[in-house]
Amino acid sequence: MRWEITAGAESVELCSFGATQVNYPLAVKASWDEPGDKDAKQIWDVSIRTMRNCMFDGYSDCPFYEQLQYSGDSHSVGLFHYLLSGDDRLMRQTITNFAASVTPEGLTQSRFPSHVPQIIAGFSLYWVLQICDHHLYFGDTAYTRSFLPRIDGVFEFFESHIDELGLVSGFPEDVWHMLYAYVLKQAARLVRDVGRPGYADEYESRAASVVNAIRIHCFDGKFFTDSTADIAGEGAYSQHCQVFAVLSGAATPEDRPRLLREPFSNPDFSKCSYVMMFYALRAFALAGDEVYESAWGSVWDPWRKMLANNLTIWEEDDVRQRSDCHAWGSVPIYGCCTELAGLHIIAPGSSKILFSPRLNLSRELKAKAALGSSNTATVSWSVQDDGKKKVELRLKSPVRIVSKFPGGEEKDCGVVDHLTLSF
Repeated sequence: MRWEITAGAESVELCSFGATQVNYPLAVKASWDEPGDKDAKQIWDVSIRTMRNCMFDGYSDCPFYEQLQYSGDSHSVGLFHYLLSGDDRLMRQTITNFAASVTPEGLTQSRFPSHVPQIIAGFSLYWVLQICDHHLYFGDTAYTRSFLPRIDGVFEFFESHIDELGLVSGFPEDVWHMLYAYVLKQAARLVRDVGRPGYADEYESRAASVVNAIRIHCFDGKFFTDSTADIAGEGAYSQHCQVFAVLSGAATPEDRPRLLREPFSNPDFSKCSYVMMFYALRAFALAGDEVYESAWGSVWDPWRKMLANNLTIWEEDDVRQRSDCHAWGSVPIYGCCTELAGLHIIAPGSSKILFSPRLNLSRELKAKAALGSSNTATVSWSVQDDGKKKVELRLKSPVRIVSKFPGGEEKDCGVVDHLTLSF
């Protein structure tokens, strides 16, 4: 808020001022206490404050400049909201509104509602991811099935732009082929879960075809490229490309660690923005515990830098720094609840959890996160006298738990509401 007062002949005295801030009622169930990290509590609080300031009758990209709901932004922000409160009402509005924005070509508008239409083709794919994640967390099959024709329409648009190389064409060079393949795989799981296995087979076949084309034409033998490898110049190499090569399955398991280590330590690669770090964290997880743990400390350096600059909400990016409040910067909520605390939802309706806490990253922890609309999980661990960590998972309501410790194998623990383990 900025006031400009022009005084006349007499001085102006401001006697009082009152203002009411109106935001969506974010009811936070989650909490975070990590005594070994001096910045953890502040990063957590700033992330929630940033979220709250970007939530109105929709997910707003920022509260001052555009004040618009973008599908690319709201995909990750909606997940942060789920983990904080288990409330899906704002995301249901988001999904439904973008479904209403579909153009004759089959794409959703990139921001909606908006009196100025804008199309960013890839943002339609992020809208599909919104639906995939919503069903995973809340399991509303009837709601999900109502969007299947529009999902298929989005895919038909991209399929119509597959060229003779088998790649998505007609757009500026970027990660579109990889994003398309990744979303096809996520959607295949979704439609199989809601009883449409025929669609799942088709989507998986399309994804396999695109992935094969990416390996042939967009890999120079060492790194993946935004363009085809045969014409790739310096500007065709980015961290984003390696991230989505991992997520889409184009990168082999053997190559994943190298593809993520080298570009994230080499300034010649275009670096991931704050919002893209959400996807980078997922790629690190697929690359293995060692890669994830080695990256963890430096991943949060931009957020620590913002704290050092006395910011109390997360800025838009570290390039223009136009906006001091962008909800997509609240990535630490996901990193803490899903990765560090290890709460991975792996079956629709939050009915099955992979509990894989990253115990090597923190000596002591107590965290709480929402699991769907009515359940919560509390995770804690601390070092005992024998040097081992006592790990506890407590749930408000029992669900099926699969546990996995660093370097270990998955273990089915059955349907439980309490788990105590030693590491």
